Amino acid sequence: MKSFFFGLLFIWGFSVVNAQDRLVLRTGAEISVQLADTGAGLIRYKRFDNLKGPVYAALRKDVARIVYSDGTTEVIAPMFAEKQAPVEVRLRYGGPRIGFTYLSPGESTDRMNDVFDRNINPFITQFGWQFETRFFTLDNGASGLLELVPMIGGLEQGLFIPSITGLVGYRSKKGYEIGLGPTLSLGGAGILIAAGASLKSGRIVFPVNLAFVPSVTKSYQAVTTEENIYNPATGMYELVMTTKPAHTEHTGFRITLTLGFNSRSK
Repeated sequence: MKSFFFGLLFIWGFSVVNAQDRLVLRTGAEISVQLADTGAGLIRYKRFDNLKGPVYAALRKDVARIVYSDGTTEVIAPMFAEKQAPVEVRLRYGGPRIGFTYLSPGESTDRMNDVFDRNINPFITQFGWQFETRFFTLDNGASGLLELVPMIGGLEQGLFIPSITGLVGYRSKKGYEIGLGPTLSLGGAGILIAAGASLKSGRIVFPVNLAFVPSVTKSYQAVTTEENIYNPATGMYELVMTTKPAHTEHTGFRITLTLGFNSRSK
C-alpha cells in the first residue's frame, strides 16, 4: 500500500514539474512560468514558483521563444547579439634603439679627442634603449611622456662613448611626437630637441626619431697671467707676463637619427 501511495505521489510531482512552461527572453534569461495568455502584443503569465501570486506580462518582442510544458517550442524572435567589449590595444613605445650621430667640429668633439687621445671619426654608431612612462592620456589617444634614453656610441671605432638623455614630450594619436630635455655625454652637457613618428605594422611599432643638440657659443675675455721663470743665462728668476687674447669657442652641434621597434599588446 505504501509503495502504491509513493508511486502516486511521484507521478503527481513529476506531472507538476513537467507542467511548467518556460519563457526564454532575447537577452538569454529563462523564466519558469504558467502561461495565462499568449496574445499578439503581450504574453501574460504567473511565475511557477508563485502560482498564487500576481499575473505578469512580457512584451512579445522581448521574448525569443516559448517552451511549452509538452515540450514543443514556439520561436518568436532571434536572440540579441552579445555585445563584445572593445579590445584595448596598448602601444608600447619603449624598446631598443639603433642609429648614428654626427659630431660637428667644436669644443665637444675636441674634448672627446682629448679623452681618447686621438681624432675620432665624426660619424659614430649608437646603440641603446628607450624607457618611457605616460603622465597623462587624453580621450583622443594623445599622451604626455617622460622618456629616458641611455646610449652607447663609437663601438665601431673601438670607443665607449656613453650618453644619457631625459625628455619631456608629447605624442599624438597617430604617433607623431616632439620632446625636449637635457643630455649628458663625454662631450659635455646640452639641451636636446627631438621629433619623430611611429610606423605601425600589426602589433609592431617602428619609431623613427631625429634629435638635435644645438651648438653653444662661449665668449672668453682676455686673460693676463704672471709667472716667474728661471733664466739660466743670468741665473735669476724673471717675471714673465703672458696674455691670452679674448676669443670665442663653439661647442659644436650634434645630430642623431635613431630607429627602433616595440611591441603592441592587448
